[in-house]
Amino acid sequence: IVDIVEVALVGNLDDLTATGDFDADGLTDLEELTAGTNPTNADTDGDGIADGAETNTGTFVNASDTGTNPLNADTDGDGLSDGEEITEGADGFITNPTDNDTDGDQIQDGSDSHPTDPTLPEKGDFFAIEYFGPDDLFVSGDPDLDPGKVVIAVNIFGNNDSDVNGVTFFTDRAGLGAAVTNEGVVTSDGVTVTSSSTHTIDGWSLPAPSFTGGTPGSAGNLSEIMADIRWSAAPSPLPVDIDGLEPGQDYIVDLLTYEGANRNRFWDVSVNGILEFDNYSSEGDANLSHTWGPDKAHGLRGTVKATPQGSINIIMQQQLGGDPPLPNDNNPILQAVIVRKGGATIKERMWVERDGAGNLVLNWNSKFGRLYDIRSTDDPVANQDPTLWPIILTDIESTPPINMETIPFPGDDKRFYVYEEKPVPPFYLEGFEADMGGWTSGVNDATGLTMWEWGAPAGGFGPTSGAGGSINCFGTNISGDHDFNADIWLRSPTIDLTAAGIGGVILEFQQFKDIESPNPDLFDYGSIRVLRASDSTQLGADIVSDVTGSTVAWETFSAPFPPEAIGEEIVIEFQFISDDVANFSGWYLDDIALKLE
Repeated sequence: IVDIVEVALVGNLDDLTATGDFDADGLTDLEELTAGTNPTNADTDGDGIADGAETNTGTFVNASDTGTNPLNADTDGDGLSDGEEITEGADGFITNPTDNDTDGDQIQDGSDSHPTDPTLPEKGDFFAIEYFGPDDLFVSGDPDLDPGKVVIAVNIFGNNDSDVNGVTFFTDRAGLGAAVTNEGVVTSDGVTVTSSSTHTIDGWSLPAPSFTGGTPGSAGNLSEIMADIRWSAAPSPLPVDIDGLEPGQDYIVDLLTYEGANRNRFWDVSVNGILEFDNYSSEGDANLSHTWGPDKAHGLRGTVKATPQGSINIIMQQQLGGDPPLPNDNNPILQAVIVRKGGATIKERMWVERDGAGNLVLNWNSKFGRLYDIRSTDDPVANQDPTLWPIILTDIESTPPINMETIPFPGDDKRFYVYEEKPVPPFYLEGFEADMGGWTSGVNDATGLTMWEWGAPAGGFGPTSGAGGSINCFGTNISGDHDFNADIWLRSPTIDLTAAGIGGVILEFQQFKDIESPNPDLFDYGSIRVLRASDSTQLGADIVSDVTGSTVAWETFSAPFPPEAIGEEIVIEFQFISDDVANFSGWYLDDIALKLE
């Protein structure tokens, strides 16, 4: 060993020798110098593994032959140090420090809640689940899955109401259950689940799965729930609407499916207009190793926030965006729905890799209609609020399902990164201040005594100004009450929704209402729909068909466009209709915006 090296490392010429092992790490001093490691430090890279065990072969054998790089604390770049990966801690797992995805579920170990269990994947907000009986749906001690948090559970097209681990699954088949209000409609404690489809089959999934576990009778009841289905012939949708929820509250939703045989069936799932799962399979996640079996079933689980109207709108359909449909069958099916109040079912994480040039590659799950900022700090202890970390990249456009950003390797000893999601600014916004913004109005009734008018409201008959203190807005007879038997419309200019990558659109606007409330029928009411610009054909269902009631100030309305509008040049139509009983101030509109989902 060169004298100058010995002196620099230990201060003398005696302690380091060609065959000695000064730091007792299993490598001779000469081997360490040759390999570029420090012969006076048993763990040169500080990852918790002695240099002698880090054999740098790229293959993990055991704790004495880890195959890792002694100069890289995170050899596989998955966000876990090599020492963390080979140490069995409270989580009860050991991961492979030379493989950034130990269980092969396409989620890197550092970002995977279950890095050794591919049956518990995390993908977007919704992920595929696999269950062998009631206990897999209701796990004691897990607050997110506590039966006491179940808001409503529905046995889709079931033969009767069924008890599963203390939770009643209400059938939605007319005439068979206590909570059915109409075919496909169940209401319990003010929460309503409505499902519809082109077809139904009694006893489709026979023989039913042979579930085990649960309270007495629960396994058999859950098996019976999985026997009957609603299904839609592709490309028709199978929608599920959940209403009566707390606005803005997080809910955990399970969509349960089962096949009576081994079939290849795939469809897309959108929630509140967002494509949450691309090519879901009734046998599990198409991208993972789920397979059909007579003793298990599959489903989707995820957290979603109820809209300001207290609803969750789910569409299962052959193609809602993303990748092309997979063969051989794209008819969506559904056997059960569970809605729980709760928090997040998955953790959104960023994972970090190194590319061939030594740069950092930042990865995170992303969604359509979102922008992202990257924030960073070298001291998270002193800077405990990540929302205040300095922004190093801003307004990154989404590239669902994964965003990747390459940055130079930092010069700090440690550096931490987070991503921040934010909505894309409206791609259409009209505040009606300067003029009518290209909007047009018309009258369908015989008298024409009520009209959509643009200008400054007079006050006393409705709002005293436009939204947010602005001057102008649109209103029904803007300076007075509407008249009897009105039937009037207000339409936007043509708006182009044909651009690639539009997965969903949210309509948002400010409204002031003074409209006769229904008791029990609609008397006066407003409605909103989307029309094809070329021929005025309505696209999909009404966005809303029963705007009634009164407000004391301007309020925000927000709702998704029908999926049929995506890919079209469209016109938004607001319609107001009154009867011949009483007149009110009517309906006022301002700050109309369209946002990408």
